[in-house]
Amino acid sequence: MEQTSNGKSIFEMLNNQFKLNGAFLGKVLAKAGVEHEESKRLFDKEGWVAVASNHLMTDYRSAFLDEAVEFQRSDEFWKFWKTSSSPDEANMRIEYVDMLHFLMSETMAWEYIRLKAGKEDSLEDLEHSVVSGTAFCMEEGLRMNEFFREPIEHPQYEARSAMFGVLRTLFSFETSAAESKQALIDLSIMVWSNFWEMGRVIGFPFDQVLGVYRAKSVLNQFRIDNGDQTKSYQRMWQLSPTEDAQEDNYHLIRWHSDRVKTVGEPTREDIYSWMQKAYSNRFNK
Repeated sequence: MEQTSNGKSIFEMLNNQFKLNGAFLGKVLAKAGVEHEESKRLFDKEGWVAVASNHLMTDYRSAFLDEAVEFQRSDEFWKFWKTSSSPDEANMRIEYVDMLHFLMSETMAWEYIRLKAGKEDSLEDLEHSVVSGTAFCMEEGLRMNEFFREPIEHPQYEARSAMFGVLRTLFSFETSAAESKQALIDLSIMVWSNFWEMGRVIGFPFDQVLGVYRAKSVLNQFRIDNGDQTKSYQRMWQLSPTEDAQEDNYHLIRWHSDRVKTVGEPTREDIYSWMQKAYSNRFNK
């Protein structure tokens, strides 16, 4: 089957997530190259197998839930007891991409458990099977969403409804896993259909997600390079004396949006260069 453009984008995101190499993804990942900070740990010989198999110790659902709470706080219209402010659309996109990160990891864990229950594979075969299975669920979820989608009437309510749909399905994992391996595939597809619906109703369609995901992964690397792990990195930036300090996420997404509108999608090098200049001007004078 010929791979669609959406399928290629999904494979790129998955490669960014786990840094797989080889002929299996060579053609469709020509534009990829973002190194994820977890890649060495998860795909270092047999180490990642132990992590994926011990699902209770590495449960990406809790991480997803934490980002979902932040997503909900970006638009507090649901707080009926107070006057809500305007939605923070830039932060909603940031949190959406963070959720994407953990949802891909969780889906891969599901795929590992499903495949390992069926047969013993070599590490290389298992890597390929986990990635291709995850990509299948992501793309099938997108197709399902495109087929069943309806006109958007109340985006704030519909975004939260889709988010709750993801959470309900994620946390039904244990019972369905005991029923059948096919149930895991069905669950994964349903999760991704709801997740893509979240993006659609907040005005963040699939074709824009990859660029922001790439930008956020560059930010993660930039933070590490500049002392985030030793707490010397400054996350709050005030790039103009007339503006309040905002987290680096905010400035990156705003810059990325302007760049796409005026010049086009930036490369990884463009993003890192802009961050380095902005950060140096503010903190390394």
